[in-house]
Amino acid sequence: MPRSLPAAAVAAARRLLCTTIADTIPSPTHLLALPPVAPSPTADELARLLLAHHNPFHPSESPLQLLSGGGVSLSQELLVQILLRLRGASKLALSLLNAARLHPSVSSPPNTYAYDAVVDALGLARQFDAAWRLIVEASTDGAATPRTFAVLARRYVAAGMTRQAVRAFDDMEAFVGREPDAGEFTTLLDTLCKYKYPKVL
Repeated sequence: MPRSLPAAAVAAARRLLCTTIADTIPSPTHLLALPPVAPSPTADELARLLLAHHNPFHPSESPLQLLSGGGVSLSQELLVQILLRLRGASKLALSLLNAARLHPSVSSPPNTYAYDAVVDALGLARQFDAAWRLIVEASTDGAATPRTFAVLARRYVAAGMTRQAVRAFDDMEAFVGREPDAGEFTTLLDTLCKYKYPKVL
């Protein structure tokens, strides 16, 4: 029976693995990351209005009022920028996305960045069941991508739920039609290393 390695040696090997990845492989996170919050006075003002008039008992009210009576032309880019500003208000972000999906005043459906921004907000609030429900809807709309699962996995890892992060990547094929490729797997490994969890893999 082979002798197991000392715990210190295993820990050193894991540190070496993460150091090697960091030193030799450019971080792939930017390939599967959300867009940055860009300067936009319109997005700032609309996000402020939504937050100021948010009804926690009827979270869909203010987004519907904004779309129905505000005379707002909501482009995909503007929607994404508003959602990024609502990252700390996950229910409101989800309500705005749903309103944008269904409201006739929105000329084109939300893009993949919009879905991923809300998955990120839900994950930040640890509302992972709601995040999965949204991923199912995104898949139905053709908007689930590897980035969706990178965003979800990052939120799982940040919450200390590393097994769930790995399982999310395992489940990606059912939603996007293929298994994670080497670059996407490296993104997961990069995230685990940054949060000091390489032992999971």
